[in-house]
Amino acid sequence: MLLYAWDRVWDAGLLDVAELEKCNTVKHLLTRILLNAAKSVLKRGLDQGYVENTELLQQLRGRINFTDSLHAISKNALALVCSYEVFNCNVVQNQIVKSTIEMLLRSSDQDFDDTLFSELELLHFRMKAITSINLNEATFRTVQLHSNNGVYRLLLSVCLLIYRNTLVSEESGSIKFLNCIHDAKQMHGLFENFLRNFYKLRQHDFNVRSQRLQFSDDSTSIIPEMQTDISLENSERVIIIDAKFYQNIFQETRYGQRKIRNTHLNQLHAYLSAYERTYNKKAEGMLIYAEGSDSICHTEEILGYAHSYNSINLFQEWSSIEADLLSFLN
Repeated sequence: MLLYAWDRVWDAGLLDVAELEKCNTVKHLLTRILLNAAKSVLKRGLDQGYVENTELLQQLRGRINFTDSLHAISKNALALVCSYEVFNCNVVQNQIVKSTIEMLLRSSDQDFDDTLFSELELLHFRMKAITSINLNEATFRTVQLHSNNGVYRLLLSVCLLIYRNTLVSEESGSIKFLNCIHDAKQMHGLFENFLRNFYKLRQHDFNVRSQRLQFSDDSTSIIPEMQTDISLENSERVIIIDAKFYQNIFQETRYGQRKIRNTHLNQLHAYLSAYERTYNKKAEGMLIYAEGSDSICHTEEILGYAHSYNSINLFQEWSSIEADLLSFLN
């Protein structure tokens, strides 16, 4: 699921499935993916780039930092502060990887087995020339990936997920790993991306995208646009899919009846009516839930629109997950 969510299905060959199946926690799983992806990067060679370096020099190099140089001269230093570029591997993508490894090694809930911990330490040692940095969301956004360093995409994706699921103690500086499975917002985003990329790659009858839909033709209107999670289109059918990651699919009425949540139904209907207004044709609506304590498979026409409600068990064999998801389109 993570490889589809990160749009890195073709990197599956980097991962040892037998090793991944031995992981009994999310932290172990993400660490194992990081190790496998990092080993692939190191085998290829760490990415390099031009990095600015500033230091006090007795010989001119690069450009002079006049403010700092005057300050140094005032202290009787017979040197100039110069800034110059060097070509090395101390680039931000490598700094992110090393800093993520350090976060895992410092985590207070240290429950790695000796083999995993040793592998992390060895990987950290192999990156000794890289500077550690304080991670934040903005740092990840500064990385520029292209065809020559695209091998970093999987590695940085798992680093970002690890970063988002760590909690640093302000008092002791210790790091605790949080379980992202219990974070509904994160898991909803991963599940939505998984479904979108799965349908892009595993079926060829529909074009797959996310669409903006408008309720008003007036560009100054205060009514906001809507954006679908997933839209599947061909010459004959349009299916708008809304992804949901909930422990409980149903809500109970005061009479004990189990019903689809009103907010989910209303949102799906809003997508369908906005699509018809925008494109002057009808679409089908589909809710796909990650199966938790409930499951559902139901189709019904509501207010002139075809609705279907399905749940997918993500704990079954991959062949069954694939077959179920493709069957939803029939």
